[in-house]
Amino acid sequence: PLADELRQLSYPVQVVPTSAGLASVARSALHLRRELKRVAPDVVHGDGIKGALVATIATAGTGIPVVWSKCDFSRDGWLGQAVARRCRRIAAVSRAVTESFDEELLERTTVVPLGIPEARVDRAAARAALEQVIGPGGPVVGLLGRFDPHKGHREVIAVLPELRKRVPGVRAAFFGVDDPAHGGYRAALKAEIAAAGLQDAVALSGFRENGIELIAGCAAVAIPSVVSRNGLGREGFSLVALEAMSVGTPVVAY
Repeated sequence: PLADELRQLSYPVQVVPTSAGLASVARSALHLRRELKRVAPDVVHGDGIKGALVATIATAGTGIPVVWSKCDFSRDGWLGQAVARRCRRIAAVSRAVTESFDEELLERTTVVPLGIPEARVDRAAARAALEQVIGPGGPVVGLLGRFDPHKGHREVIAVLPELRKRVPGVRAAFFGVDDPAHGGYRAALKAEIAAAGLQDAVALSGFRENGIELIAGCAAVAIPSVVSRNGLGREGFSLVALEAMSVGTPVVAY
């Protein structure tokens, strides 16, 4: 979506698909290096660990500085530290995501918390907008995020039967895009919801532009992110939590 938005603003955009494989990263770095030599930028912005990795390889020996936006804990350890040492500056969304850095790396790091536009949402209208998407019914616990097992959809499904005993009619609503790294996950969730007899209690929807309005229409927002053995899934700074607090929707999170 960002590429299309930039093109509409008359910015030239090239998208270089890059998998997690070393060969793909190397090909992308070579492609980027050719472009950097052509346009001679003052700085390269690496967004996330993969963007920063490709950027630091592509700029090796060129003198072009790289600034890394570090928003999560992906590949913390030797790889994250190696990339950080090749960057001129690091902009971290929270102090938490810098926990693997030593004093030298912290000196080149600035913590810049994410911001959101001021939200003015009528909660009654927001509730009506939410029900237009998932249908009328009882109070809604929302989970907004891509369909990735780390986002904790199964955590909500697991507690929903007991929650419905305590709060009759309560429902869950999941909003987000399908994650290409986890193909079939949404279908698996649907099967698990059906097996638990919760078809009428859980709504699954795709990405919605009016996310802040949907959040305002929910009785609560859940952020039950789970962490895998390699550390993936930890939340560096949850925008959904910030958006929910900005409109007065309670947040339940690990």
